[in-house]
Formats: sequence, C-alpha cells, structure tokens
Amino acid sequence: MSTVPPATKRARQFVNAAIIGGGFFLILLLLAGWGFFLQGPPQLAKAVDLPDSGTGFEDATQLLTDMNLALDAGDREAFLAPADGAARDALGLWWDNMAALGSTGGAVWPETFAAAGEKPNRMLLGAALPFAESSANGSGRARAGQRVVQGVPYSVVITSDGNGSARITAFEPADHPWPWDEGPIYAVQSGHSTVYGLEEERALVDAAAAVVEQSAVEALEIADERSEEEIPLAGFTVAITDDEARFQRWRGGKRDDEGAGFKAGGVAQSTALPTFAGYGMPDDLAHDDYASTMLVALGPGSAVARADATRHEFMHVIQHTMAPVIPGFTDISPAVSEGFARYFGEYVPAGAPDGGPARFGQYRKALDEFGAEVEATEVYSGLGGYELAASKFHYLDASGADAWNAGMSTTFEPLGSADAMELGLTEETWQEWIRDGE
Repeated sequence: MSTVPPATKRARQFVNAAIIGGGFFLILLLLAGWGFFLQGPPQLAKAVDLPDSGTGFEDATQLLTDMNLALDAGDREAFLAPADGAARDALGLWWDNMAALGSTGGAVWPETFAAAGEKPNRMLLGAALPFAESSANGSGRARAGQRVVQGVPYSVVITSDGNGSARITAFEPADHPWPWDEGPIYAVQSGHSTVYGLEEERALVDAAAAVVEQSAVEALEIADERSEEEIPLAGFTVAITDDEARFQRWRGGKRDDEGAGFKAGGVAQSTALPTFAGYGMPDDLAHDDYASTMLVALGPGSAVARADATRHEFMHVIQHTMAPVIPGFTDISPAVSEGFARYFGEYVPAGAPDGGPARFGQYRKALDEFGAEVEATEVYSGLGGYELAASKFHYLDASGADAWNAGMSTTFEPLGSADAMELGLTEETWQEWIRDGE
C-alpha cells in the first residue's frame, strides 16, 4: 500500500486501492437497473534511455519527433509521412476525426519502446480537445497556461534500417478501439459539450446534443455551487452510439453485465498526459504523472434516462479532474467514486437532500442486502451496493456535512471526511438515519 499526495489546492492522500495488470481499472455504475462505467487510464511511460545508433532507436525517436512537430504545425501530410499502407490510413482517420472534434494540437510519445523492427511497441497519441482541463477555468495544478492532451494507447510497428530511415508499418488500438478509430465521425459542438458519433449515426448525435448540453450545464452548476474551488472544466466530450456491439468495443468489453441484471449504458474513461517533455513536443503542452481529462461514451442503455446518465458520467469527469489520480499507483474506492457520481449526478438534480423522490425504502432494502458495511468490490455486485454508496453522501448532505468535499478529500470511505467526524457521523448513525427515514 502506498500513498501519494497530488498537487491540488486541497492536499489529498490516495491509497493504492486496486491496481490491475496493464494499468487499467474499471469502475461500474448502476442506474435503476442499467449501468455506467468509470474506466481508468493507461499506465504511463517514463522517458526512455535510448542506446547508441545502429539499433533503430534513434531513427524511431526522430520519427516521433517529426510527428510531434507536424502536430504542432497542423501539417497533416508531414504527420502521415512516416506511415505506410493501412497504418497511414488509420493515422489519417485519427487526424481527420480529431479535427472534427476541434483539436488544437496533440502529442505522440512511447509507452514501450523496443528496438525498431517487427515487434509491436505501445505508444500514446492524444489531441488537445476543446473541453480538456483548462487553467483558464481554475486549474490549481501545474498545468496553468498549458494545453492538455488526452492520450490513449496504440500498438505500432516501426521498421528502420538503422541509417536514419524509420517507417510506421502497423498502427492499431492497443487495448480497445476508441470511437474515432472506427470510421469518420460527425460532431456537434455546443457551449459546454461536444457530442459525436460515427457518420452513419448522425441523426442520433443531433437528437442527443441538446440533452447532453443541458446535462453539462446542470452538472457544472452543481459543481460551481458546491465546490470551494473553481471548476477547471468548461464542458465535456461525449461519444454516443445506438449499437450495443459497438459500445461494448468502445468500453473494452471487459465486463459481462448480464449476470448483474443490468446493461451498461455509459462509460467515463480516463486518458493520459505525457509524463515527460521530449520528442519535439511544444513547450505549452502539459506533462505530469496525473491522469488527463476523462472522455465519456454513451450506449443504447442510456436512452431510458439520458439526462441522468449524462450528468452521472460528468460527475465522474469533474471528480477525477479536481481530485486526480496517478495511473497504476493511486485510486479512489468505488464507495467514494460511485456514491459521489450517483448522488450528485442523479439525486441532487432531483431535489436531494431535502426534496425529490423518497429513497429510504431502497436504502433500507440495500442495507438489508449488504449489512452495515459494503466492501469496495461489493459495490459492483448489484444495485444495492450503489444505493448504499449514494446514501452515505445523501446522509452527509442531510446532516450538514460537506458531502461534496467528502468526494474530493476521502479515498475509501465517505464518512471518513473531517467534518463528518467532527459532527459525529458514523456507520451507526448512518444506519439509524436509513432505518428512521421516510
């Protein structure tokens, strides 16, 4: 177990709660029998010490440098110049789709860097999209005045003759395809959101854009009202599809939801920042150890309650932007992450803590199902775990504690926040509140 203090205005200690091989973690969120996911970022690479010339490393390094210079210059042809065949087509699709999303630049950097040859390497490629974290919107970290890229991993083969000529001969998603990897996209950008999908689903994008924009406005208003800090976000980037198989590809196909009695409706996925400056990256691109801004995708399961689904995912984005993690080292427990998103994304807009639908019946049912304490992994085993996670934030809010701050300052347990302890709010008083509630 290790703790790492992020460089946020409100200092925070994270506990190494769940490290999963490859650096990815999945967090599942349910909503009234259908679900959403929070998916963590890839493991980030440190700068690579390259050996002497003759092995192809220097050629590959120059290739990445040239690609970064092309990204900074907005030169599509120069960016594609090192790639051949299908790899060139895939990189061209990425470039065109990032342009459709409003990219203002980007970066490419290695995650693994074997000798240039037939062995695939992993590299991260990301664009600076309009609604990534922005210092102009209150960032308290060392990203002030910098552009923030949202990188994801790709598997590449770089071939080289060792004499200054390197080529990308294969390029494909490393873990799962992202929406922009599957074909040309169509995007609608509003004041606080970009909604996009494949061109063949243009009608769906148009139909969803207004709901997503309104959900973005509501989520940001709740955050502005509750937070002691400025929110370092002006909006959100959201992919949408009505094709379940496509959505499952986007979210990685890493969970079978049917056994839990629900179908996933959305996912919030972390992205990566460069952890070092180099390879020709411009000086104004942010780089540090923390994850970059999340991206949201909605599937057909979100249609039953689109606004709740979207606000819910936006709360994940807000929480993980304001209380960032270091991929592979730090995490937030499901009780905190899922409870926060469910309460502030769904229950507060409905009138909580004092108004809205009475929820004590479902809280009591969940308490009977799980008992006094819900282990982190149990949050995902059924609807009751999510209800209990949300109920703790509801209890904090109704009792005069700062429920929002509990989501930003606690790692494992919402009732572990400082003001909760000062007010004497415990597991026992929380259970009494549920049992006596109406």
